[in-house]
Amino acid sequence: MIKIADGIAPSGFGEITDEVANLIVEECNNAGKISSIHVAESESTQIESVEKSGKTEIGRGVDSNFNQLVHCTNPKNDDLELIKNSNANVVVCPRANATLNVGIAPLNEMLDLGIKPVLGTDNVMLNSPDMFRELEFTIKIMSVNYNDYLNPCELLKMATTNACLFDFDKSCIEIGQDSQFNVIKHFSKNPYLSIINRSQTKNILYTINKNIK
Repeated sequence: MIKIADGIAPSGFGEITDEVANLIVEECNNAGKISSIHVAESESTQIESVEKSGKTEIGRGVDSNFNQLVHCTNPKNDDLELIKNSNANVVVCPRANATLNVGIAPLNEMLDLGIKPVLGTDNVMLNSPDMFRELEFTIKIMSVNYNDYLNPCELLKMATTNACLFDFDKSCIEIGQDSQFNVIKHFSKNPYLSIINRSQTKNILYTINKNIK
């Protein structure tokens, strides 16, 4: 499986031991693939993890050196500091969290600590893999949660260039990089909010990608 997949991503520590987690990370590192795990999606899984191991799911994910921690919706104690001081990236999935009624990821707190989250859609059993819808939902649910808009530029980075920070073979717009970007119809004066609040896939005018033939 690991030969053809981008990596291995168990759905949480409820289904694997720490020993298996370490083995997954080791095998992914040896193969140059991504090791990812879902952590702290709900308060209950965090409590279960502490009762079972003495550590939160986030703490166990960091200790196992997973490349990627998905959700982190319900951090406890010093969980965010652990992430900040690790090499792991965070993928937040607000629509999926809302569907399951498990909470709202603390994005402002993450940004204040210098954490650079990536925005994701979780899985197709819960939501369509539509990043435009994820962007729009996220900025609106965060405005309710914080009584203020999340910085739209930072939010757009979560859906685009933040992934480039973790060497996952992604391309950014800079000298020496492959050309990979979309040209999107402009609806309003603020280009970030135009994409986040107004754009759909049908509004993509051009896709520039040297790897598409």
